[in-house]
Amino acid sequence: GCFTFDERTLSKVKSERRSTTILDKDGVILREFRGKSDSWTFWVPLNRISPWLRKAIIAVEDKRFKSHPGVDFRAVARAAAFNILRMRRVSGASTLTMQTMRMISPARRTYSAKIAESLKALSAERKASKTEILEWYLNLAPFGGDIYGAEAAARFYFGKSAAELNLPEAALLAGIPQRPTAYRPDRHPAKAAERRKRVLEAMLECGFIAESEKSAAEIEKVRAPRRPVAFLAPHFALLAERLWNSRGAGVPPSADIRTTLDQNIQSVCETALAEHVANLAGVVGGAVVVVENKTGAVRALVGSPDFFDVDHQGQVNCAIAKRSPGSTLKPFLYAMTFDSGTTIPSTRIPDAPCSFNGYSPMNYDKRYHGNVSAREALVQSYNIPAVKLLRNIGVREFIGKMRECGVGGFQNKSELYGLSIILGGARARLVDLTTAYTVFPNHGVLRNRKFFADDRDEERRVFSAATADMIIDILLDTERSAGTPLAALLSGEPRIAWKTGTSNGFHDAWTIGYDSEFTVGVWLGNPNGAASKKLIGLAAAAPLCVRIIRRISSKNSAPLLASASFAETDVCAESGMVACRKCETIERGLINPKIRYRKCDIHGIRKPRKSRLTILSPAAGDYLRGASEAPMKLKLRSSGGSGTAYWFADGEFLGSENGEELFWAVKPGAHTLTCVDESGEERGVSLTISTEK
Repeated sequence: GCFTFDERTLSKVKSERRSTTILDKDGVILREFRGKSDSWTFWVPLNRISPWLRKAIIAVEDKRFKSHPGVDFRAVARAAAFNILRMRRVSGASTLTMQTMRMISPARRTYSAKIAESLKALSAERKASKTEILEWYLNLAPFGGDIYGAEAAARFYFGKSAAELNLPEAALLAGIPQRPTAYRPDRHPAKAAERRKRVLEAMLECGFIAESEKSAAEIEKVRAPRRPVAFLAPHFALLAERLWNSRGAGVPPSADIRTTLDQNIQSVCETALAEHVANLAGVVGGAVVVVENKTGAVRALVGSPDFFDVDHQGQVNCAIAKRSPGSTLKPFLYAMTFDSGTTIPSTRIPDAPCSFNGYSPMNYDKRYHGNVSAREALVQSYNIPAVKLLRNIGVREFIGKMRECGVGGFQNKSELYGLSIILGGARARLVDLTTAYTVFPNHGVLRNRKFFADDRDEERRVFSAATADMIIDILLDTERSAGTPLAALLSGEPRIAWKTGTSNGFHDAWTIGYDSEFTVGVWLGNPNGAASKKLIGLAAAAPLCVRIIRRISSKNSAPLLASASFAETDVCAESGMVACRKCETIERGLINPKIRYRKCDIHGIRKPRKSRLTILSPAAGDYLRGASEAPMKLKLRSSGGSGTAYWFADGEFLGSENGEELFWAVKPGAHTLTCVDESGEERGVSLTISTEK
């Protein structure tokens, strides 16, 4: 009832008042958030409040706190007599327990409210201990402005915890609750000092301190300017607070939430991202995520180059925004094919024109490269081989594997994406992709991503160790960076594996890189989706990613392939599969020693093709054209091969033979003419066109 203490009311007040402090892994305060009541209250147990403050509050507010039953009847009688004598209210008799009940259930200051308050105090003392009641008071008491509770007061006035308060500081705070506005030390230091003197006298009267301690504390100068609210790692802190609150019922109120973030690594990433974006014309957004491989802990998360850049939507957290991932999903597809035993790094895949129900993928360089190995196709990020592999694996199965790796956001209906999903046809979050990539340096094991220090350790095997190591071996390739500023960054040890991605239309540039310690994900783009020719994964995102890895990793970190699980064997140079006895040209290739592979079957075991691809026209050689400005036209004709024949001049697509005559308008100079069939077989001729003088 209204005359008994109800613990549910206290719980509600605690929930509404509770403020949150987000800490990094070492206890550095990143961000503080107000409670629902728009005030600052950091609830802490009594043993985390300085004994000096406990004694000071009892001395100045309720000397007989430990002996009365909730109402100090001696004080009530004395106050009543005094008030009657003076014919007005000049003295009160509120105990700490009564004041606590008033703070829990505020009401107008009337005699009936005073009676209800007293009855609730008596009820509370029967249900709770003195220790609990003192804890409630010290966490609810007003300390000026929007500051409530000893912990908040200690932090904002002295920059320390309530447990660290010394005698002068404790006495200063103990004097505030009587008149929180008048005794605020940041605004009225002289009045606060006078009030502190009264508190110290009360402590001396109670025998809590000696005269010498009182004298030393009195002369201590009042220095309590209100400290500004901490504001580090803003995007991460906001995300952490939301994730913590989403845990729902069962989460105990806490003033401090310790996360996995490393503020030193965070600072490196923030500085590097801001400097990098400042030098990219037409690009204003970016994000960086760092995950520690062996723990799954998020050590840094930067959502934009400048949180306060309102003009460029700096408060949008692009680390958790869904964007087209370009080619960054390809390593997971190749890993699936390696685990299935249908493909190994040396397997040849036709990179030739193809169409799948009207969908005709094209490589980034607008060229076709004939029969290429899976290794080359992944290193060079060719699109056509990836689409062909996805068709064999299945879109639904691929989406399932990506979900298993923690990359969500894909809808259940695989037909919504089709084969283009492997080229960036779906959207993903940087934080998810970065975490997923840790499966490779962890040799096929995916560890649970952690944002908080108390997150449980969980792990599951996603790929075989040999497959993960083969992907590492492929992505360690440095030839693709030759001639770029990235080459210098990649030189030296430890070596870094990396994969880039560029979305269609130059809207997003990605790079996910890793060494044995950290996996770093970088996204660059514009929050409003605007395109820029600068947004190329290799040129824009990769240098930043590698630079960050170099700065945060220890120089003596272990090599990525210190103990690789794959093995070498003889493979057919023509098919790229494990060699059989009939294979004439043998190379060395990587395999998973635990898989029994089907051997190469292109030498007599498989049904032979009708005939080999042959160029009938034009013949190789030198051609002389007349002085006319009109280009020379050469007829293109082939025979044999499998399916449609596709023609290229100097790498540029000319057309396909589909029953109609095909001509090439050739200009003067030296040219290479290439014909490729649907199986990837390739033939070429060299021509030189001269003009009559």
